[in-house]
Amino acid sequence: MPRFLYLFFSLILYLLSPYISAQNIIDDKQVYGLNPLLYNGKVYSYFPGDQVKGHQYFKQKAFSEGCVSIRGTKYENILLNYDILNQEVILKYSDPQGSNRLLAVSKAWLEKFSISNEQFSLINTPDGHKLIVQTLNQGKIQLHNHWTTRIIAEISFVAEHYTFEKKRNTLFISYENKLKKFNSTKDILNLFNDENKLKIKRYLKQNKLKTRRNSLNQLIGLINYCNQL
Repeated sequence: MPRFLYLFFSLILYLLSPYISAQNIIDDKQVYGLNPLLYNGKVYSYFPGDQVKGHQYFKQKAFSEGCVSIRGTKYENILLNYDILNQEVILKYSDPQGSNRLLAVSKAWLEKFSISNEQFSLINTPDGHKLIVQTLNQGKIQLHNHWTTRIIAEISFVAEHYTFEKKRNTLFISYENKLKKFNSTKDILNLFNDENKLKIKRYLKQNKLKTRRNSLNQLIGLINYCNQL
């Protein structure tokens, strides 16, 4: 009889185990309330203070609605900002207790993100680092902007102040998963065979594009043309 009861209760526990596991998962979600893939990173705590003029963000201090893609999963309608000084993507959210929090999204699995329709990607550099770039077009050849800023001192006869300088950009092009710093239109010509080079040179002449100094819209138009060849 005891052996029979042991087998009976073992069978009951076996049948109930999926329900118990599922219940534990539900309970965990109720306790923590946050997706561990998205809410994965360090607490953002960089606040330079009122004595520093300007800010470290891509456009403005206010957070804007955007989306992020992490390991192939897209999370939409979240509040984001981009710190170009520290190269961090900042997520603003409410914890289960209702308090506002700031989180620097982990770049380990982050693939791309957008803020107010501005598109950004994480691209591997030749030396193995991840670089956040603003992606300006789509296609086999892409043009990217990498944005940075610095804090500089403003010294006068009265006092010394610090300010964020005007943001700077560095242009890159990517082709066949390779990232290269963009210096001139020759960097694009070198990607093509002689026949297509002639077509591109004709396009450059017709649109009065120079070797080095061109507007972003002109460069985007050039690359979109090249992507059709």
